[in-house]
Amino acid sequence: MSNNLATIMCVYSGDSVEHLEESIDSVLGQSYQHHDLYVLINGEVSNKALRLVEQYQNNDNFFPVFSTENMGLAKAMNHLLDNYVVGKGYLYVARMDADDICLINRFQKQVDFLNIYTEVSIVGSDCIEIDDSGVELGYKKMEATDSIMKKNIIKKCPLNHPTVMIRCEVFDSGCRYDPTLKNTQDYYLWVDLISKGFVFSNINEALLKFRITASFYKKRGRKKALNDFKGRLYAMRKLNVFTAKNVAFTLAISLLRLSPTFVSKLAYKFLR
Repeated sequence: MSNNLATIMCVYSGDSVEHLEESIDSVLGQSYQHHDLYVLINGEVSNKALRLVEQYQNNDNFFPVFSTENMGLAKAMNHLLDNYVVGKGYLYVARMDADDICLINRFQKQVDFLNIYTEVSIVGSDCIEIDDSGVELGYKKMEATDSIMKKNIIKKCPLNHPTVMIRCEVFDSGCRYDPTLKNTQDYYLWVDLISKGFVFSNINEALLKFRITASFYKKRGRKKALNDFKGRLYAMRKLNVFTAKNVAFTLAISLLRLSPTFVSKLAYKFLR
């Protein structure tokens, strides 16, 4: 059987080499064997990171891709999709971040799910949240039903981006990440896919350890809050759900995210 799953990952200068190693190992060590891993080195990285990547090049299913410039995440993912995935015979595309950890049966669980539920095009999962050292912080449970996920699109992102597996036919149809976005690109993509009628789901089982680093809340500052606000307005217009209730919620959550860090942490914990 040829490999039918492509996993895409992007690496930046600020990524921890130790976390990157854990992440790559967790993908290459999956119980599901029929997959390839494409790692895009997005701009200049440390020599230590380059040496680490070199160590994996003897793996038949490991493919490093190098960019001299930092393209940004959305453009980088589109680059991998356009040049290495779409039209290459893959059935599925999995996302992975350079500091998260896949549980060993993640891919097998998601492929089996998509084989059973043929109407579903995008499947994510619950995740275990961990800190820089890998200590468990909590469990993030997601909605599993397509109708509920879409109903709540203004209140919360329906999928944990690093957990998703997507049928390649979604990208074959021309859907891509918006390359003009520096963040929230996943939310915009979900809105676009909802508008096109694609079916979502989540597996209510933790298939990934999601790392909340020391800089996690700093990254969710003013620019992220503004982009989240714009994203929700985009969703309201695109999906025709422009209501007073949705506008009020969007304003409230934006104000919370502009608050001091300890307030932002509470907002993330209870309003995600």
